[in-house]
Amino acid sequence: MASHAPPGEDAIDRRSLEATSGARGIGSWLPFLGGVALYLAFLAGGWLMLRAGLVEMDPCFSDDVGDLCYCERFRSGLIKQPANTWSNLAFAVVGFGVLADLAISPRREDNRMRRERFYTAWYGLLALYLGPGSMVFHASYTWWAGILDGVAMYVWLSFVLVYNLVRLFEVSRLVAFSLWAAINVSWFALRVTLPNEGSAVSTSTLLFVTLLCVMLASNVAVLLRGRERVALSSHGWLGASLLCFGCGMAVWLQSGTGQPLCKPESLWQGHAAWHLCAALAVGALYLYLRHSADAPGRGVRRNA
Repeated sequence: MASHAPPGEDAIDRRSLEATSGARGIGSWLPFLGGVALYLAFLAGGWLMLRAGLVEMDPCFSDDVGDLCYCERFRSGLIKQPANTWSNLAFAVVGFGVLADLAISPRREDNRMRRERFYTAWYGLLALYLGPGSMVFHASYTWWAGILDGVAMYVWLSFVLVYNLVRLFEVSRLVAFSLWAAINVSWFALRVTLPNEGSAVSTSTLLFVTLLCVMLASNVAVLLRGRERVALSSHGWLGASLLCFGCGMAVWLQSGTGQPLCKPESLWQGHAAWHLCAALAVGALYLYLRHSADAPGRGVRRNA
């Protein structure tokens, strides 16, 4: 026996479907195409920096020893550390994956990452930039390349921190972007004005660890305050991100120059493994964020 829906119900269902799926036209691929253009620009800029013949070396370089931090012996030619350089392509896979997901995934009103394309595009573009900054550094070992490498890590970490503040306090896009920009302009100014000595490296590392701890604390605050609902299975993505990050960091610390896992002549480098693990951590964290849902009773706020 055929069932008949009440008048108007079909129209409501169609509107609901349109709201959750959204149009899948060429416009949905604009962030991806923009990412391609931006990534090519990053690579072109890096190549020009390598060809520029910059001579001021990073504090990790010694005229007597060479690399003092990341183990891999310098090769002749344009790229000094091929394994530590090319392993950064893993971040491109993750970044383009995020931007492709943005283009093909249906809209979901109860998930900010799938409701507001701004944040997903932002995350994907920052994931892309994590690669070229580190590539130029390991290829050249110049001081300015080291700064670009640090900036790449900070812009991503600070995004996660700011995004968590959006989840906690529903701040607008303008406030979120302004706070993110202020964090990174401040760090960049501090890093450039510090003397090019070992103290600059230690200060940069301390700031990195501090920002990492604050970012993790903000994520815990989101969970404890119940600002979003996340299925138990989705917490596995958060655990996977932390596991990948922790394992990569452990391998990195044990494979630095002079450490037990350091094999200078090998193309299998511990620091390259750190790049791969970090890329997996970035991807897993995105999957965690895209599976969250607004807490019950919270309306959808349209950010300015």
